[in-house]
Amino acid sequence: MFTIEQCVMCGCKDVPNQTLTIPMNMQGIVSVDVLGAKCSNPDCLEEYYDSETTELVRKIKKLTYDGLTLDK
Repeated sequence: MFTIEQCVMCGCKDVPNQTLTIPMNMQGIVSVDVLGAKCSNPDCLEEYYDSETTELVRKIKKLTYDGLTLDK
């Protein structure tokens, strides 16, 4: 896991690691839970994911759009 020292959006220094839900909204896949971090400022709530997680989500969406489902 990684540590976020400060939220780049609002400057808050409380950005704890937690399980985050990424909506997928594709046939058969509503969402995925991933490890990430989320700003605790209620006016911000910016979410952070590592690049590996982001790339996996992109690959799942690409595979789904390239013929495994009818969603586009």
